[in-house]
Amino acid sequence: MDRGTEDQRLDKIAKRYVELVLLVGQKDSDLVDAYYGPDALKEKAAQEISSLSTDKITNEFSELISELAVYSSSDKLLCQRADNLKTLLIATEAKFQICFLGKLYSFDEEQAALYDSSLPEIDEAPVVKVAEELEKLIPGKGNLVDRLEAFRSKFHVKPEDLKDVFSCALDACRSATKKYIELPEDDSFQIEYVNNQPWSAYNWYKGGAHSLIQVNTDFPVSVDRVLHLAAHEGYPGHHVMHSLLENGLYRKKAWLEFCINPLFSPLSFMAEGTANYGAKLVMNKKEKEDFYKQELFQRAKLDFELYEQNKVIQKIMKPLRYADLHCARMYLDGKWSKEQTLGWLASVSLRTPKQAQQRLAFIDKYRSYITNYVVGEDAVKNYVEQVAGSIERWERFHSLISTPWAPHQISKATEL
Repeated sequence: MDRGTEDQRLDKIAKRYVELVLLVGQKDSDLVDAYYGPDALKEKAAQEISSLSTDKITNEFSELISELAVYSSSDKLLCQRADNLKTLLIATEAKFQICFLGKLYSFDEEQAALYDSSLPEIDEAPVVKVAEELEKLIPGKGNLVDRLEAFRSKFHVKPEDLKDVFSCALDACRSATKKYIELPEDDSFQIEYVNNQPWSAYNWYKGGAHSLIQVNTDFPVSVDRVLHLAAHEGYPGHHVMHSLLENGLYRKKAWLEFCINPLFSPLSFMAEGTANYGAKLVMNKKEKEDFYKQELFQRAKLDFELYEQNKVIQKIMKPLRYADLHCARMYLDGKWSKEQTLGWLASVSLRTPKQAQQRLAFIDKYRSYITNYVVGEDAVKNYVEQVAGSIERWERFHSLISTPWAPHQISKATEL
């Protein structure tokens, strides 16, 4: 079998995969986060749902996944493509079972099926201990959350300065990314400021290397959070990843599975993991500190003197990365009530009541998706930082956002 025939074999499966995602998307409007493929496939999905046979679709999923499971080729990239496509189909099948058959998954089962990943058991002790350490460090009167908020308020960007500060951060992240990654010629983005959303920011990738980046202004945005969001949603995060996948795999290779971005899929594990890690990779410690001092703090009219103390506090709070994941698992598995979950988000995750409500709204809407940020970042970090030197690390990062990696493939590559 020559390479052309192998490509055609996978192309046929990829086309049906896209049709199936669009079909399931008829039931869950949040599933298809972006689509820039042929209109004919959307039309077919709309027609197919009117005479849907769930048994037929269930059997089809099984056949497609089984075919990919035994796929072999001398071309390593095609093998990687087939393995990734299989993982995407497994996630689509799970979403089909949820939407059309009413199947209920536990938190861990859902995470494994949709995102090809797992969350380890979380030791509550180091997480709970964070509050004890901060009690000694945060000055002022009142409870810890109020004192912490009072300290954080010293870093909040005023609404009238947010556009300038965020645009500056995006431009800097774009310039830093371009040193290591060639962006499409028509690369562009638009920024909107919104409210009443369960997320802090969102990248709506529109295709053609263009993104709409929305920033939620329900809560004050801290100056360090601005830089994180600019990198995460823009460069080298979501915008860059989706641009490279569209341009390199869909447009140039005609790999149809990359004309669609299903939100509840392993692609989101890769997207959130690389975006979170990319926010740390985009500038080294010295570059970041200089950028804060010379640009962002000045534009935001904030006092840089508290920067070092803030770094100490953030380091202490690092174990809280897994706190929300633990409470999401307990809550969604029915082991904690809504009140218990809000209590944990306030007393352990150290959120105000309003912030806790917003976080719970995110958990209710997106469920085990929440794991992609932390588990995904750790997986990306472990793989990228197997090598030393910024150029080598950027090369590994670039590979993750431009070729068909599945989450389990990262773990396997890290173990080698």
